[in-house]
Amino acid sequence: MLRCERGEAVAWLTLDRPEVLNALSAALLEALAERVSELAADPSVHVIGLTGAGRAFSAGADVADFERLGSDAERRRYIERSLHCLEVVAGCPKPTLAAVNGLAFGGGCELAMACDIVVAGRAAEFALPEARLGVLASYALTRGRLARGALAYLAFSARRVGAEEAARLGLADVVGEDAGVLAREIAGHAPGAVQAAKRLLRDGGGLAAAADASVAALGSPEHAALVEAFRTQPRARGST
Repeated sequence: MLRCERGEAVAWLTLDRPEVLNALSAALLEALAERVSELAADPSVHVIGLTGAGRAFSAGADVADFERLGSDAERRRYIERSLHCLEVVAGCPKPTLAAVNGLAFGGGCELAMACDIVVAGRAAEFALPEARLGVLASYALTRGRLARGALAYLAFSARRVGAEEAARLGLADVVGEDAGVLAREIAGHAPGAVQAAKRLLRDGGGLAAAADASVAALGSPEHAALVEAFRTQPRARGST
């Protein structure tokens, strides 16, 4: 249901229900949130990547779960728990990357949006089709990474958009790049500095927060070690 592969300070989590286009059952979301929390606490992991097996990243919520919800109390628990799982991904202190190589619809699109960077394959397709079923893309509408107009367009029209249009709307950050290469490149940089940059992006705080973070970075053992390594590394002939 959820596979984890690790290497070179990168952990890849693969949604592995290809027979149902990696539909996000409650159990799968719970497993994903639990594993992301574990990886966030593991100092050997610098970057967490999410992807899907087969021809979809995820086609969205598992409608079989809807059929088991018999009361408003059950519906509320289901929605609140699903939103919590997405918030675990969004709140991860380490950089997260969604590699979308196929369909990312509904909850699958929202899961991609919860990640810091969305890398779309050329054949990727995104949609928030909830309006067709009379439900809401509640996470996207309240915690979405897009401008209001782009969110309105996707949520109201329920249209499918390809990778290039997704990039134009701000939903995909990179199109056609090798997500594995990008993840390894990020993982190769100073993890403390990258995580501090993520906190600034996520939490804001203005120039005062930026100054505090920069002062802490300049005084960190991580910075001192990297500067020392730079000073002692062999220089190419003719370099200054």
